[in-house]
Amino acid sequence: MRTTTLLLVLLTLSCGASAANSITIGKKVYFEAYREENKDGSLREYVQPSESLDTWTTLIGVRIFNKLTSPKEYILNMAAEYKRRFPLNQFAIFENHKTGGWIVDYIIFPSDLTEGVIEWNFFEAVPNKSGGGILVNQFAARRTVVNSLRETMKEWNFKEYRTSMFPLLVESGFPIKEEESGRRKTP
Repeated sequence: MRTTTLLLVLLTLSCGASAANSITIGKKVYFEAYREENKDGSLREYVQPSESLDTWTTLIGVRIFNKLTSPKEYILNMAAEYKRRFPLNQFAIFENHKTGGWIVDYIIFPSDLTEGVIEWNFFEAVPNKSGGGILVNQFAARRTVVNSLRETMKEWNFKEYRTSMFPLLVESGFPIKEEESGRRKTP
């Protein structure tokens, strides 16, 4: 009897420990891998089940900035900073009239062009309707350069990838499924 009770307790604890918040984009589910909160806001990061924060190829970030008020200003400042750091990179910036948010997407590649990582980022900043400030959703995908940047981009089929992902990201709203409560919400 004690063994059965102990097994039930352990099973319950292990199931509870494995429950995790998730975000679904298209057909892929990303699970929470990191969470930080303070008086200025919060950050949650999500990866696919087979990946970690050290080994991700696709990452979703959800940030809340309690003291910021302008999604447009946030995105324009981000773009200016990245243009300063990566002057050869191209950026697309526009307003999402449906959400009242601002979007920037860009690709970062290594200056060497023969090694390192290529990373595509999509950010949308929107007014945070559930608590003030702004909510910033990020989708990042990266690939390791193999032989050359051109060869890696071709193998990745980046133009088609971006074209297929962009509408999904614009429409998704990055809804967080809270496993503990079973409710789906955006912070």
